[in-house]
This record gives sequence, C-alpha cells and structure tokens, in this order.
Amino acid sequence: MQQDDYTQSDGEIEGDEHSDLALEAAKAERKVYEAKKHLADCILAHQSVILDIWRQHVQAANSDLLTAELNVGRLHTERKKISISMSMTRGHSDGTTVSIRPQFCYV
Repeated sequence: MQQDDYTQSDGEIEGDEHSDLALEAAKAERKVYEAKKHLADCILAHQSVILDIWRQHVQAANSDLLTAELNVGRLHTERKKISISMSMTRGHSDGTTVSIRPQFCYV
C-alpha cells in the first residue's frame, strides 16, 4: 500500500502539508519580528520627543542661570559702589563729616 503526500502515517505530517505549515510558521514569525521592529521604532520616536523636552528644560535652566549670574554681578557692583561712597564720606564723633577724595598720581 502506497501513501500519497497528504496522508498521515503514525501521527506524522508528510510532504506538502509539512511544507505549508513550515511556510505559515515562517510567515507568522516574520510578522512577530515586524511587530517588534515597529514597537522599537515607536519607542525610539517617543524617546526622541522626551529628549527634545529635556533639551528645552536645559535651555530654560541655562537662561535662568545666566539671569542669576547677571543679578549677582549687578548686586556685587552696587555693593562695591556703596562701599566706596561710604569710605569716601566718614563721620567724626562730633557729628561733622569729612569728604575723602581719592588721590591720583599723575606722572
């Protein structure tokens, strides 16, 4: 008795049927990898957007830092001016003040 390619013998799949199932399995596996690639692309796009958001945070922080540094410099300059003007006008114990002018040496 001869068996054709589509018959089963002892629970085994033979011939074209086996080949068809192997092809379907390969196609299904390809779909899984396509889905994984799509997911990876989506994650990458999402992370790129988050990176752009953090870059904006960094730019804002740099701007705030620059403003703070300028304020420190301005306050330092004002304090220095006040200190110089205070040292140029000194009060005596009798209530009179003497204006001290800076001495310049011209050569």
